[in-house]
Amino acid sequence: MNQSTPLAAYRKFLEEFCNGRFELADELVSADFLIHVAGGASMAMPGPDGLRALLRGARSPFSSLVFRIDVGPVVQGDLVAARWWADGIYAGGFPGAKAAAGTAVHFGGHDFLRFRDGRFVEYWGGADDGHVMSQLGMLS
Repeated sequence: MNQSTPLAAYRKFLEEFCNGRFELADELVSADFLIHVAGGASMAMPGPDGLRALLRGARSPFSSLVFRIDVGPVVQGDLVAARWWADGIYAGGFPGAKAAAGTAVHFGGHDFLRFRDGRFVEYWGGADDGHVMSQLGMLS
């Protein structure tokens, strides 16, 4: 069993895993880790593989993307909450984007995670998709 604290685990989650160390998913989340998405649905691919797929997909339109903690993390009981920022370079290929490859992007988001037995077991989060879409020329 992993003896990590929620604070240490979240820092590793955002500052290392989200910044490309995908192998850490096995250490950070439970086998039954569940990702909740907008609309109340849960991601079809749970566990570390589901988390890796989510982050690889989020990072794929960018040649570089660096996440950093802005607010928190705040721990209350088994819940961890934080606000983050990301900076990156658009690599091109995002459907509907009018921005040229090489365009710098800056956006924020938030994470809420449930922590149990040294690992995260549930995730709710979101990025400011509208702000990213605006920077990529997708919104008028």
